[in-house]
Amino acid sequence: MLEIHLGFFGTTTRKTSVSERIQELKDYLKSRPYEFCREFKIDLVIPENALAIPINIPLGLAITELIAETGMPCIAHHHNFSWERKRFLISAVRDYLQLSFPPNLYSMRHVVINSAASRQLSYRTGISNAVIPNVFDFANSPPLTPNGILLRQELGFEDDDLFVLQPTRIVPRKWIERAVELVNLYLMADLLLMTSKDEDFGLPLLEAGMIKLPIACSDIGPFRELGEGVCFLGLDEPPLAIAGRIVEYLGRTETHKMFRNVMRQYVWDVVCRTDALPFLCEITSQKANNRRK
Repeated sequence: MLEIHLGFFGTTTRKTSVSERIQELKDYLKSRPYEFCREFKIDLVIPENALAIPINIPLGLAITELIAETGMPCIAHHHNFSWERKRFLISAVRDYLQLSFPPNLYSMRHVVINSAASRQLSYRTGISNAVIPNVFDFANSPPLTPNGILLRQELGFEDDDLFVLQPTRIVPRKWIERAVELVNLYLMADLLLMTSKDEDFGLPLLEAGMIKLPIACSDIGPFRELGEGVCFLGLDEPPLAIAGRIVEYLGRTETHKMFRNVMRQYVWDVVCRTDALPFLCEITSQKANNRRK
């Protein structure tokens, strides 16, 4: 699968044998969910990003055909799309991307994680969608452990040193050369630093907001949507200018604003009550109405 996937992008044509292999894999992958849904009497399917980012094209095609053939209610949950990644822009599988990434089917509803993705999905495909942000159970944060308390001393920090935390995966779009990666212990940090040049959501901002940790982050759309009372940094600013702005921000920071923002919009109980449960009720009521017809 990986071998044929690598041949999909950076070129505009594909071999007949590749098309045939894609169809073979699609048919195989479609047969398994058919069996599973029949055996366990599945009422609702929620593909998790499988119909957004084209990492597994046969799987996306299989899910599309499964839903098209059964009419089963489906919530397609999207985190990122092919048009958001440069490596997918030149493609030999454009026909498949238009068909299944994402598909526009009668029994399928679409959910994205931020308003920018919502606007782009509607603009590019005409697909209506709902925005439900990513959340965790922020209201029940883990306590600071004895090992965590000793971490600052073990790392050699002086009492007046700033402990800057930058949780990240080491991938190009995280722009890690702008920051130093430290152990992910929010409760020991003096500042959360997020310097991504591209991001789908930004859960570390919410995690920091819940413990009133000051935040400095890139001035990009997803962070703008989440952040309140944080320090936004321009991607083209020189490092010394960024350092000066962070020091100035720490001298006047109002972390309670981000804390209130997280509690108001991104705590699991709130999102369930205001977004997720009403959305699920709407989907299930549609299925009941279709059965009566």
